[in-house]
Amino acid sequence: MSREKEYFIELLKPVYNDLLRYCKAMFKNGNYDDAEDLFQNTIVKGYQKVETLADDSKFKSWIFTIASREFVSMHRNNFWKRFLPLGEAHEDKFVTEIYDRYENDYDKTVLLNALSKLNHKERSAILLFEVANFSIRDIKEIQGEHSESAVKSRLSRVREKLRKIILENGEKNIL
Repeated sequence: MSREKEYFIELLKPVYNDLLRYCKAMFKNGNYDDAEDLFQNTIVKGYQKVETLADDSKFKSWIFTIASREFVSMHRNNFWKRFLPLGEAHEDKFVTEIYDRYENDYDKTVLLNALSKLNHKERSAILLFEVANFSIRDIKEIQGEHSESAVKSRLSRVREKLRKIILENGEKNIL
């Protein structure tokens, strides 16, 4: 195994599960195939660019920034695919799953539904803070904000918006 590969794997190990959860939560209605694509694309890009990482202590925010940018890139690509003719690549959606990879937890479904009603920047901010445990300062850098107060305000608004969405759907017991 090459030195770069070992270096990247060692940096990735502590953040692997958080990154995977973040990728899964970024997609509306729990679209796990796209989440897996996002996760894999993030890992590949990170591996290819690991030599650009100047400070090992910044790896977590660096890899989550890659994931966030990849998410936006995937959405751009999906937008344009709607205008292109369907090919064989789209026929694979009819292939049945061999195994059920994820449990169908009711609370998780309710939360994913509520998250799907948020825009990208809102969803990204709340997931970076709550799931990936990033600081306000780190989220400010990842999202390219000018101030930490903008991130704090967004998080506050998003929490309230999620609460309202969940309550509107009659799901009081999840809060």
